[in-house]
Formats: sequence, structure tokens, C-alpha cells
Amino acid sequence: MSSPYGPPFHRPPQSFVPPPPVPAAWPVPGVWTCPFCRFQGAPLVERKVSNAGWVVFIVLFFVTCVLCWIGLLMKEEVRRCPACRTVVG
Repeated sequence: MSSPYGPPFHRPPQSFVPPPPVPAAWPVPGVWTCPFCRFQGAPLVERKVSNAGWVVFIVLFFVTCVLCWIGLLMKEEVRRCPACRTVVG
């Protein structure tokens, strides 16, 4: 007996259609708009000692003055608008 659908595991040939392009989830690097002054460009990235670093510094200063500098190594990045100098993100 033959199957009305043809031999088993047989599919008709199909042509490959590529999927449509997916839009980028992230904006293009270097193109950024300040939400306060509408400046377009890359933000300035500054590194400063974090609040947790200052806490570690103070605690280690009172416990042992020799190791208090370890807290000053705990840094964080701060992004600022180059036009209005407002902290963003």
C-alpha cells in the first residue's frame, strides 16, 4: 500500500528565503543625545573613587593605617555630557 502523501520523510524541494534584517537593539556607537541639552556626540567617561571605596578607606584607616589605600583602588565610571557637564547614565 502506498501512502497518499508520498514516500516517508519526503518533502518537496523548497527555496531558501532569508529572514528580514533585525533592527539593532543598541544605538550606533558614538551617536548619543544628551537628554538635558540635546547635544549629540560621545559622552565623557571619567573614573573616580566609588562611595564603597571611601567607606573601605575610612574603615581601614581606623583599623590599620598601612592598608587604607586599598579603598582608593575601588573606582567607578561616570559619564558626563561634554556640553552641559551633567551626569548621565
